[in-house]
Amino acid sequence: MSYLCFLLLFFFQPKLAVLEQMGITQFERLKTEFSYKQWHLKKRNQISTDQLRQISWPWVWRSRFQLGNSELKMTVVTRFATMQRQKEEYEKKIVATDPRELLLKKQSLFGMTDTQIVFDYHLQRRARFLTDWFIGLGFSLPTGKNQLRPIDVELANQFYSEVLDFQISRLGEGFNRGISLFTTHRFSTLCVAVGGNYLVKGKYSVLPNQVYKPGNESHLQAVTLWKGQIFSWRNDLGFRHYSHDSFGEQTWFRQGGEFLADTSVTLNFLRGQLFIGQHLINRLRNSQIDGGRFGLQIRNTNSNFRQSRLGGRYHISPLMQIELRYERLFMLPNENKIGRASVRHTSFSVAAQFRDYLWANAGCSIGQGEMQALKFNPNVTIIPPATNSAPEGQIRLNGLSFWLGIRQNFDLREIN
Repeated sequence: MSYLCFLLLFFFQPKLAVLEQMGITQFERLKTEFSYKQWHLKKRNQISTDQLRQISWPWVWRSRFQLGNSELKMTVVTRFATMQRQKEEYEKKIVATDPRELLLKKQSLFGMTDTQIVFDYHLQRRARFLTDWFIGLGFSLPTGKNQLRPIDVELANQFYSEVLDFQISRLGEGFNRGISLFTTHRFSTLCVAVGGNYLVKGKYSVLPNQVYKPGNESHLQAVTLWKGQIFSWRNDLGFRHYSHDSFGEQTWFRQGGEFLADTSVTLNFLRGQLFIGQHLINRLRNSQIDGGRFGLQIRNTNSNFRQSRLGGRYHISPLMQIELRYERLFMLPNENKIGRASVRHTSFSVAAQFRDYLWANAGCSIGQGEMQALKFNPNVTIIPPATNSAPEGQIRLNGLSFWLGIRQNFDLREIN
């Protein structure tokens, strides 16, 4: 499970309270999950290999307060993460014997991330067309590391990869603020949610004396969920827009908008479920400074994203279930004919309930695939999609991850 999705869930997806109202998830007071992920990257020419490792440990605490017909929920998320890279290179010396020397290069980065705090206000209405309103307000406290040493910049860029999908890609991003508004309505077996979010990104210093301001983000989204006795069908459609990025007082880049779509079908049987789904992201062209003015890039450097998933869950007992999942991820080549990637994931997990208020889960995943190598530009301190340049060949990927988590929803006053 990716806990990078927590931040995305708070600011870009329907609020947790909305998902609970639709019956997609349930309220949890405390949730934590320790996870480890590593990727082994090997170029086809076998000149060099990279090992990327990450340990992430998020903590999520939630509380809710009943206010008449309304409800207020508060969510606090903080995470600890490590990033480690071990690079192996074979370098030939010009001598008679022509030996090969193995050079080991290790880099590491660790610390706490920013702390996200989100308030959700649920206003229950009995109107004919709009059943419930959800108003959300969230912000992130800059408790994470937001300034890197020059030697750490390349390491951090390795973990900011949509293909490798590390749980945490950045430790700190400054003071972010977000607001959201959603409404839901239930028609017998059909539930509909419509709304949007707006996220104001904060400034932070990537390197000394270099203040970076990411563009603000807005997101419109509509979700439908049809739940029957035999199967359920969920559809998610949205559009995300970005404002310009800037370094200091210089505006220099704006990421293209994104169309997002996700659909999934779940088939229920006596002691489990089978599910299949598809996730799509189509990206528009970026804009960049050209002669002091914004203009569309001559050729698009954004790659479209495709992900297919298939799996099943089986209830061994009323208190335990297992899940087997297969996923296939594709990054399509952009107009520059670079950025192609293909990754396959196979995962197994088990979840058990120990008491009415306490659950535990564990699992492991194996990944394989290949991606196109990109040259690193040392003059760029942050590498957005627009700065990736020429290909250097293909990289073979082999990955492994495992996780162990617990969650509970009891009230301490009731236990005591």
